[in-house]
Amino acid sequence: MSGWVLRRVSSRQPSLRVYHAVRRLGAATDAQPLKVFLVAGESSGDAIGGRLMHALREEHRGPIMFEGVGGKHMQSAGLRSLFPMEDLSVMGFSELIPALPRLAYRWHQTLAAARAAQPQLVVGIDSKGFCLRLLGALAADRRVGKTVAAATPLLVQYVAPSVWAFHDAHARARRLAGVVDELLLLLPFEEPIFRAAGISATFVGHPSMEEEGVGWWKQGSVQGAAAASLLRQRCGIPEGPRVVTLLPGSRHAEVYSTLPVMLEALQLLADATDHSDPRARAITAVLPVATAVRATIGDVLRRMHFGEVDVHLVGEEDRAAAYHASSLALACCGTVNVELALSSTPQVVLWRSSWLTHFVIERWLRPKLAYASLPNILWHEARTGGVSGPSDCPPLLPECLLGNCSAESVAIAARHLIGCSDTAAKVDTAAQVVSTLALQASPEGPIPPSKKAAQTLLCAIRKRRSFALRN
Repeated sequence: MSGWVLRRVSSRQPSLRVYHAVRRLGAATDAQPLKVFLVAGESSGDAIGGRLMHALREEHRGPIMFEGVGGKHMQSAGLRSLFPMEDLSVMGFSELIPALPRLAYRWHQTLAAARAAQPQLVVGIDSKGFCLRLLGALAADRRVGKTVAAATPLLVQYVAPSVWAFHDAHARARRLAGVVDELLLLLPFEEPIFRAAGISATFVGHPSMEEEGVGWWKQGSVQGAAAASLLRQRCGIPEGPRVVTLLPGSRHAEVYSTLPVMLEALQLLADATDHSDPRARAITAVLPVATAVRATIGDVLRRMHFGEVDVHLVGEEDRAAAYHASSLALACCGTVNVELALSSTPQVVLWRSSWLTHFVIERWLRPKLAYASLPNILWHEARTGGVSGPSDCPPLLPECLLGNCSAESVAIAARHLIGCSDTAAKVDTAAQVVSTLALQASPEGPIPPSKKAAQTLLCAIRKRRSFALRN
């Protein structure tokens, strides 16, 4: 039918010819489901993927089908995962080596499923090591002609590799040119780096800046205050004790390495407070538990002696309430640093690793990167125009990393935050800095990252259809 349209419309009107053909092609293809293959390997990627799936359904005018690998958020949005997403959740060199046989098996399984599905769109979400190899294999299929034109998918990586952390950032960016068709970026300064390498890249905003998230995270919000009050009532937390939120990460290795340090640091804080007032000495910890690491957290807690510290386990969905109920947070390096910054909650950033990962980072990465947490990276970039190299300005958030991540160093940093007069100013600055992770408002209002991502992908698919029709 599309060929009939091309023959009937006058060749003296090429733009009109293409317009009518694309309309007819759109009507024909939209009658068939849009097939999307997604892969996420971690909790943060699963949350991004779930929102993206909902946004694609809202933005796409026809039926849509999802296949791939994901966790509870993506499964609740309609994905039937090939295997448990936790099989891909590995971080650090020492943790990676014993997991290589399992990862290799899952990679071949995922590649075979992606080839069999013949999707129009393949999206790797974070988990760069796994996803970029998958996209590279599919790109190689295309180059050698293993896929017919009708089954050639758009290859997308959502959350780009941190090439900006290295001095050879542009060279690293160019390596992706033959691997992906589109990059969806979380950080505003990434866009010019990848575009200079000839890659179609779009800053869509950070997932913490979703409309529902921003309202909950922000300090003083009605939702946050009400949720904090309900959380205190549910956990039986009185007004006297200081509340500290613990965020030990969403990977098993992170929990095993950081949670004991957090608990020991809290005990040191309790021991150092006024002994004459039991209420002042008491510390209550609130620990939002990610489903994937619930058993790991339970294992650590059974081994620890808390002394003066009460620990309350709450659901992962209670994070915002915990932030608003707390005067301090001890947080593993990750997305939660942005959420805490938005909520103006003082935080100490922690990150530990195995000796091998520690060695590699200290030898190759650490000298090139001033800070590890995203609020500090954005602060450094705003002050110096770059993210690498040593910094002369102090960080907004104290970081206890690698060899400096001990109970003593964390307790010292926490005491400084509690007693320092400029803490309020720093957390306010951090909130302003991370606000740059939101897209500029459109005439219709702010654009949620997931909606912008969905619009970008659907637009790219339409462009490919138009290009294929012209050729």
